[in-house]
Amino acid sequence: MTLSAEIISRNYRQSLALATQLIAQTKRNKGFDCDSADSEVIDLAQTVLGTEQIVQYIKSVIFSETTYKPLLNEAIETCRKEFFPDVRKKRFVALEDHHGQIPDPALLQHNQSSEQTTGSSSKDDGWSVLQKQLDPQNGRFLKQLLHHHSGEFSGDRFQSLFALSNGFKESDTQILDQKIEKLRQHYLDGRICDTSQLDGRNPMDKSLIREVFKNVYFGLERRYPPFFLTRDARKRAAIMTRYLIEEILSMEPPCILQDHDETFFIRHKLANVYRLFNYSANRALGNAYPQLIPPWLSSRTADNYWEGEANRLQAIRWLVEKRLQLNVQTLYKCSLSRKDFTDHGLSYMFNRYYNSVSKALLAAYPHLQPWETGPVPLEFWSDQNAAAAVRWLIEKQGWVIDDLPRLAQQKVLHRKTFSDFGLATLFEKKFSRNMYAAINLAFPGKFSPWEFGKVSRDYWNRKDHIWQAAHWIARREGIAEHQITRAVRTRRLNGKILQKYSIGAALRRLSRGCLEDLFMPFFWKEQQAQQLEARLIHKWQKLLRREQQGRHLGFYLLFGFFAPLVQANSDEDITRYERKIRRLRRYQLLAE
Repeated sequence: MTLSAEIISRNYRQSLALATQLIAQTKRNKGFDCDSADSEVIDLAQTVLGTEQIVQYIKSVIFSETTYKPLLNEAIETCRKEFFPDVRKKRFVALEDHHGQIPDPALLQHNQSSEQTTGSSSKDDGWSVLQKQLDPQNGRFLKQLLHHHSGEFSGDRFQSLFALSNGFKESDTQILDQKIEKLRQHYLDGRICDTSQLDGRNPMDKSLIREVFKNVYFGLERRYPPFFLTRDARKRAAIMTRYLIEEILSMEPPCILQDHDETFFIRHKLANVYRLFNYSANRALGNAYPQLIPPWLSSRTADNYWEGEANRLQAIRWLVEKRLQLNVQTLYKCSLSRKDFTDHGLSYMFNRYYNSVSKALLAAYPHLQPWETGPVPLEFWSDQNAAAAVRWLIEKQGWVIDDLPRLAQQKVLHRKTFSDFGLATLFEKKFSRNMYAAINLAFPGKFSPWEFGKVSRDYWNRKDHIWQAAHWIARREGIAEHQITRAVRTRRLNGKILQKYSIGAALRRLSRGCLEDLFMPFFWKEQQAQQLEARLIHKWQKLLRREQQGRHLGFYLLFGFFAPLVQANSDEDITRYERKIRRLRRYQLLAE
């Protein structure tokens, strides 16, 4: 069980107070004059609280002096032996291996009897043996290191540092080669910055902060300068974290969280940084890599963090684009689920504000259509939404609308097309797997059902369906609507023409050899037009006779002086009626 951040902080403060109290009491029992405020006591107490066992207790067990005291006493004794074996040694106590672990104590022990008998010559003999067995590059670097720091490697300190003796073994040389290789990579000129006398409260630039960390990491210093993280703590922590990950380990920051290694910072001499961020690897890494490590990853966010919509949308986009590396334009091909949010630290945000994958994605990507973000309920598919989805599918495929019948006949447009775009439910439930129903809803009246496959026998039970099919064939043959009746009479439209089309056999069967039945509406229309024309001719002829019969003696007596003007108007009417009659009869002849 992981406790809340507030309880963890309280556990740490109480544990630190108890640890300093125990260390000070132990030293007083041994005759030393010290109290809990001594820097050496505080350093050891902080080291104790950075051990793996104590860290786990602080994170999971509420503080109780009865419970914590035995564990702290054990950790104090272990740390005292490991980190403070000889108070006379101030620098260069040990060289760590490439894993950052404390080296084998046997390697750091020298032959006491050999030292006593050989005296000052042991250093020269040890160096001669070592020079012959080390890698040449490492030997030159070690010589350079000793040259720059000759005053710090004198007498038994030289022997203790490199474990030189007459009994030096080849396996020891291999280990030492690895250690010197690591030093050679990070101290290129063989010069080691003396950080033993630094005061952490003073300003430090980036390079000096890195030197402090390197010296501690490689065992050249036992501890960080006093009060090191009391000034510019977050900045210094970020510099050290980045140097460790990028320069020493060559790792990707997110990989550290994926490994769920809670001892990572402790093992790599950054227990003080780990402690600074309340034993949260996420926060420590997020401080160093704010763009790579979001606050919600493997960590609990602040209580009001998700109230900001911008934070929620940032988290959703991070999950889709960076964590899952999905293409936003093809989300309909992905099976994003509630579990994806849960697995990546977004469970609370998802359940509290969305509780639907589609709603979450639409909030982050408002330009997408609902069906692009995942399955939608069946009730969503109104005619308007369904038509929009079909048009969207065709646009995504880059198809020309007029080519849809051909694509359907060539099996390019089929049921799987809808499934590939996340519209399987739409096609099966809304359209009952009827391709024409889907296309006709999106493009009303543009196509006929037989263009997308066979039609049922029941379809031909309606006369209007038969006439529509016949008219469609006429259009395909380039026959205009007003020419259909004449084309039937002249046999330009015949049975052979019908056989060219898939529906031709059904039409021939239904017409029983009489094509006039297939085009009956056009004959009706023609007959109505003829009847109308006949009525017009009769009307105009009647008006014409009336004008012609009006020329008698009474006409001139009636109009008197105005008779010539009235007669001229009458002549114009007669001419107009005659012209209309001739024109209409000419149209009739052309139609025949």
